[in-house]
Amino acid sequence: MRVGETPTKVKNKRLVKEIITFDMVALKYFENRKLHLSTTNHNDLVSKYNIHVQPFIGNLDIEEIETSHIENIIINKKEEIAPSTINKMIEGISTIFNFAIKKRLYTGKNPTKDIKKLKDSNERTRFLSQEEIDLLINEAKQKCKKVFKSSKLYQAQLSKY
Repeated sequence: MRVGETPTKVKNKRLVKEIITFDMVALKYFENRKLHLSTTNHNDLVSKYNIHVQPFIGNLDIEEIETSHIENIIINKKEEIAPSTINKMIEGISTIFNFAIKKRLYTGKNPTKDIKKLKDSNERTRFLSQEEIDLLINEAKQKCKKVFKSSKLYQAQLSKY
């Protein structure tokens, strides 16, 4: 310090950074999507986010979310929902990160880029409608009658010899 200068008083000088949570970005994203989606689709999108994503990363600072956070969601949801649903959920998270990058709310790398999609089988359990059940039973009766008649004829021919 030079002679004759008064020292500047600095009271607890801290750099204060505004924290932007993933929820904050997601809300802005949902507001943007509201313009392009039907009410039903928009509500479905928000509901899935609130159930599957928000409890895991919603309150985290978006700058601190890493691939391990996304993998944690996959591990926790793997037993609960289908692999295709998990893949769609990860795509949704990725879309929110891309939205944040585009709107300059996030400057890092999208952590979902390193996540490998889960293999999903498109096998589905399908149940017959009542109409299909009736048709199947009628067809089976017709086939059984033919088989029964042919076996009777065969037995009759065998008895001749």
